[in-house]
Amino acid sequence: IIALGGLKNEYDFRYVIVGGASRGRYREELQGLIREYGLQDRVFIEGRKTDSELVDLYARSALFILCSYAEPENFEGFGIVFLEANARGTPVLTSREGGMTDYVQDGVNGLYTESVDAAGIKGALVRFMEVNISFDPAKIRATPETYRWRHIASRMLQIYETHGLKG
Repeated sequence: IIALGGLKNEYDFRYVIVGGASRGRYREELQGLIREYGLQDRVFIEGRKTDSELVDLYARSALFILCSYAEPENFEGFGIVFLEANARGTPVLTSREGGMTDYVQDGVNGLYTESVDAAGIKGALVRFMEVNISFDPAKIRATPETYRWRHIASRMLQIYETHGLKG
């Protein structure tokens, strides 16, 4: 939200927040930031969505943003939401912390922030909006294919067979 506040005078955007952040104390904090940065007409907290609503949101979005950061007791392993967004042809913006470096290919199915603070996210958003990275929706949609369970199971079986662990 802070990053978006720094972009509101130069770019036209709409940012929708969904999920667990939409309740309780965290929601109040987000609403305070939205007011503080004058984003009431651009940033919306919509809460939890059904699977079909999420699919629709992914498909209508120009970019999916989730910039995780690692703490000693809090670490984003591998976010399935990135695959879900990509499956609809939507590129993702994320950090290089956690498990996303195993999945996101910068310029192919998403892009990275240089840092997880507001300045880093703002820089990545400017890069997305100004550099005109030409994401190919077909390539984006193809990226999560190797993460389907049937492919994972096949690779696991191959590992077991290669190392004599079958049977």
